[in-house]
Amino acid sequence: MSCLADLLTIYPESWKHSNTYYLDLAGGILIDPGLDKTPDFNRPVAKIFATHGHYDHLRAIEAWLADGAEFYYPEGDLILLDDIEANASKLFADKRTFPQPDHLLKDLDQVDLGQGYTITCYHTPGHTPGSSCLLLSHHDVQGLTQALCLFSGDTIFSNSIGRTDLLAGDPQAMDQSLNRLKELLATWPADLPILSGHGPATSRADLLSKNPYFRSLA
Repeated sequence: MSCLADLLTIYPESWKHSNTYYLDLAGGILIDPGLDKTPDFNRPVAKIFATHGHYDHLRAIEAWLADGAEFYYPEGDLILLDDIEANASKLFADKRTFPQPDHLLKDLDQVDLGQGYTITCYHTPGHTPGSSCLLLSHHDVQGLTQALCLFSGDTIFSNSIGRTDLLAGDPQAMDQSLNRLKELLATWPADLPILSGHGPATSRADLLSKNPYFRSLA
């Protein structure tokens, strides 16, 4: 098993962009394709995952799909793809609709990436109806599973959570998602990297101890 640092490249956000993540697995994986495709990006992309359906996380999807990549997308956010208000493209003054996915992700769906690696989808609505966190894990030949990192989209950030005041946001659903995530996080390693849609990475331990939204949970 390769260590996460050998597999992962982080493309940090810029204005109107989300963090985009690249995994050197399964022919190349992009997570949250807000990153512009430029001629100097010479890495293959075979699979694209979106954590949710907002413009800043999907804005470059057509360019990445042009080379034949498969698109994995949360089922609960299908309605956002064709709605310029719900997908926030109108808010960003770039009214857009987005292509239909090749694969829909539901809660606890697992995508086999080969070589013992998987991505598991955890449905965490609140920021959007389909907002999801994606857990990268490795399963060894003895049947042991190691959680490697969690791509949390805009559900949780290092010191905050995703906003719920946009169209299709739901504060009550967010509260339920945070309680579920707190239980899940407690089962994963303390040093598990949490890689969010915006801002810096954090660890599971720091998130639970320092993020005020988690500290306030009963």
